[in-house]
Amino acid sequence: MGRDTISKLQPNISAYASLTFVDLERVDVLEYSRQFARLESLKANWRPPAVQYQSDDLPIGDILSLPGGPVFSKRACDTLQELLTENGELLPLYCGETVYYAFNVLTAIEAVNLERSNVEWVWALGSEGPRKKIGRVLAYEFIPETVAGCVIFRVPSLYYEEVFVTSTFEQSVQAGGLEGFSFDLLWPQDAVRAAERERAARHPSRKRRRA
Repeated sequence: MGRDTISKLQPNISAYASLTFVDLERVDVLEYSRQFARLESLKANWRPPAVQYQSDDLPIGDILSLPGGPVFSKRACDTLQELLTENGELLPLYCGETVYYAFNVLTAIEAVNLERSNVEWVWALGSEGPRKKIGRVLAYEFIPETVAGCVIFRVPSLYYEEVFVTSTFEQSVQAGGLEGFSFDLLWPQDAVRAAERERAARHPSRKRRRA
């Protein structure tokens, strides 16, 4: 049996509804989002802001978009309960009479080999002058022994809203028939290239006409 693949967990916002805050004048969206970057429990002081759907035109999935990280339906929480509670905490959000759960990921590991990854670096101005920081990762190389046994996690040195999952998590989502999930395959690179070839074969580009 091969090793787990790793993907970035995202809601499919083009096909399923997203959430927004009911009272944007009273909610500091940046502060709400950044509290999830602390990688510490938020349960004791959690004050859930009221949320609503951004659009009534799209179906409602089991994962929804909101700043800070993934928001799950009760069905998703019931289906993935063990995987979620072992790696973070579920914080209630109220959308009218429907309860959703913001997932605060508490499993944090420096699992990316930055020297072997294709990283786009940028310069940032800090208190001690200019310093190099990660802009984005174009191709990921994870450390196999570090991610072994992981299911859902964050990488502290990367953007805090990025949540990574292994194929174990993805298979549980599929087995539970959950909707609205999107998995952006990142690693291993041979699996990424194979997926790209498969997509290209399904959607071949039109041949250019000869001049």
